[in-house]
This record gives sequence, C-alpha cells and structure tokens, in this order.
Amino acid sequence: MPFSSVLTTFSAMGDYLRVTQLLLGEAGKYLALLVLVVLSVRLWRRWRAGAVGGNRNNLLAACAASALAVGAGYFSICHSLGRLYSYYGTEAMGAGHLESGVLLLDQSARYWRSADAVGGRGVCLLLLGQTNEGMQGLEEAKAMRHGHNSPLEQFYQGLHYFFQNQPDKAAPLLAAASGETKYGWQAAKLTAVMALEANRPAEAEQLMSPFQHLEVPETDPDQGYVMASLLLFQGRTNESKKLLDRFPDEKLSAFWKAKFGKLRARTQP
Repeated sequence: MPFSSVLTTFSAMGDYLRVTQLLLGEAGKYLALLVLVVLSVRLWRRWRAGAVGGNRNNLLAACAASALAVGAGYFSICHSLGRLYSYYGTEAMGAGHLESGVLLLDQSARYWRSADAVGGRGVCLLLLGQTNEGMQGLEEAKAMRHGHNSPLEQFYQGLHYFFQNQPDKAAPLLAAASGETKYGWQAAKLTAVMALEANRPAEAEQLMSPFQHLEVPETDPDQGYVMASLLLFQGRTNESKKLLDRFPDEKLSAFWKAKFGKLRARTQP
C-alpha cells in the first residue's frame, strides 16, 4: 500500500474516532437532560397530588427541577450548535475554503466560545494573510487551554513561520504537532528542510530514513527538495540533478523556486 494511502487511512480512522466521541458525548448529554425532564414531570405530578394540602416542599422541588431542566436544555443546545459549526468550520478550512471556515467558526463562537473554534478561526485568518488577527486568535485559544495549542494550531502556526523563513519559531511547533498522525509526515519533511539549511544533513537523513524509498511525486516540492539535497550530500550528484529536473521553475512557487535554484547551482560541475 502506498505511504500516502496509509496516511489517508490513519487520518480517516482519527476522524472516525473523533466523530464517534462527539456522538457519544452528545448522546450522554441529552440523556442526562431527559432524566431532568422526567424528574421535573414526576415532581409536578407529586405536587398536584398533594396540592389540596398545600405541599410547599413539592412545589419548590418541582420549580427547581424545571428551572434546572430549562437551563440545562438551553446550554446543551448552544453547546451542540457550537460544536456542530466548529466541526463544519474545520472541515471547510481543511478543504481550503478559508473564508467559509472563518464564517462558520465565528458562528460557532457565538453559540459556544470554545478554544477549538477560536483557534481554528485564528488559523484561517493566518492562512488568509491576516497575521495579527490570526496570531491573536491562536494566543487566545492557548490561554483558554491553560497554556497550550492543539496539534492543528501548532502545525499551521509552524507552517506560517516556516514560509516566513523563521526556523527557530517553526521547528518546535512542527515537532509538537508531529505526534498527530495527520501532520507527522508533513512536519517531518519541513523539519528536514530546516535541518538541511542549517547544515545538519545527518539530522535530515535520520528524519527521512523511514521514507527514503518512497516515490517523490511531482506535486511535492518539499519532499523533492529534501531527497535531492540528501542525494547531493551522499555524493550522488547525477541522481540529485535528475530529481531536480522533475521540478521545473515554472511549476514552483516563489518560495520553492529560490530554494531549488540554490540547490541546482550546487549540482553544476
């Protein structure tokens, strides 16, 4: 099975587990709410049965249980809507629909201001180029979690610093996110790029050793850059040059074009 398929399988399993946990949590919440409603009904019936005698205690208990059920119902619905909009906002972000992601996560925060919604919105804004607002959202989410961000937030914040050529900030964030299967492969490649540019080829080789026999797709410049650099480090200049030729400048972004240009110069006699 291709490595990309394995990653997709593990990612799908992770999504399945998250959705299952979500559904179980929602079911438990509304089961508890149902218990409160049933209790309220029974207390009102008990009060009605003793109403002639003016049973004040039963009346107070019925009112308290009803108020608790109404309050719990209101907050349960708000919490559920917040989670629902947060889920769809994260899905929209993952599909590249960043503006829709911001709108959905904004709506989520209106119903229930969770760290996931605030942090996810921050990621969307960061990817849209609104750096100050995005970082503010990520810091707020970090504070809401008492000092840490989620793997999703760590990965995208690290990605932002990577493309801003700030490896000292990017490296620890990508390392922290690499424990999540969904981000591990991408984080390893980018960390290897930074190690190579810091003249630490042995570290990059160690990072990529589990994946060195994988085919390098032409849509994956980060993997191409790392593998071509390692081939050059091993003295296999012709193989490195051949791999670089699969990534012509016109198919590269300005960021990768500059890096590939420096590497091509090193392969020249």
